[in-house]
Amino acid sequence: MSRFPKKFASILCMIVCSLLLVGLLSQMLKFYLFSGYEASKRFEPLLKLVDLNRENNLPTWYSSTALFVNSVFVGLIGWVKRHEGAPYAKHWLGLAGIFLLLSADEAASIHELTSGTAVRLLERVDLMSDYFYYGWVIFGIVAVMIVGVLYLQFLMDLPKETRLWFLFAGFLYVGGAIGFELPQAKIFAVEKTVTLTFALLVVVEEGMEMFGVVASIYAALSYLNREDMRISLLRLHQKAVGWLAPNHPLRDLPTDRIVLSDERKEREAEVMEAAGLHRHE
Repeated sequence: MSRFPKKFASILCMIVCSLLLVGLLSQMLKFYLFSGYEASKRFEPLLKLVDLNRENNLPTWYSSTALFVNSVFVGLIGWVKRHEGAPYAKHWLGLAGIFLLLSADEAASIHELTSGTAVRLLERVDLMSDYFYYGWVIFGIVAVMIVGVLYLQFLMDLPKETRLWFLFAGFLYVGGAIGFELPQAKIFAVEKTVTLTFALLVVVEEGMEMFGVVASIYAALSYLNREDMRISLLRLHQKAVGWLAPNHPLRDLPTDRIVLSDERKEREAEVMEAAGLHRHE
């Protein structure tokens, strides 16, 4: 099996750790060097670039990009399943759509537009609390419950390793995005400003979200690396090559070298035979 999923996930983990470390240091500078959340005008623009509680900066760009990459990998699985007529193709494609929506939300903060509506609804039923100061979490909790119900059987039918990685990813992401948002809301509702405790909770929240996405990407890549998926990709590639004109330069591209370049020649032959394909000579 290819070691690419582990290598890719390891690189992402290093990026996440770097962003979290720099973000934490920026908060320490603000509260201990500048004695408050707002730094001096000289340093504030620079610190904003790595502030985990800000938008339109490096951490936000990374998070949005990682979610988009996750959407692409999961969407590729769904595309293969759909062309193979395999079960749960719509679930995979739907999951890719969810990650794509989360990517757009990370970049544009769409969820915050729902906070006002949620707060008004809570006040109307007399359930408003400081923990729901960021009202969007209500809709977030409902969305998580709906997705959980719709995808329960899908998760149960996944291979054990893939299922555990996706569950771990979901626990981290939802736990960070919603679980740590509640105490942050309580602090901000009472203090009306960003405190050191609030800032540290943000670091934990963002860290859980980022590592959750890394776990999900690893789960998707590992699933794509399964032998049955590799054979399916080979089969689809063979079909695509068959649609090309006889003189097209891609027609004679070695199919086995594209997908199975890391396998021994004997193993390549076995996989090609199992797929019912032949090498291009």
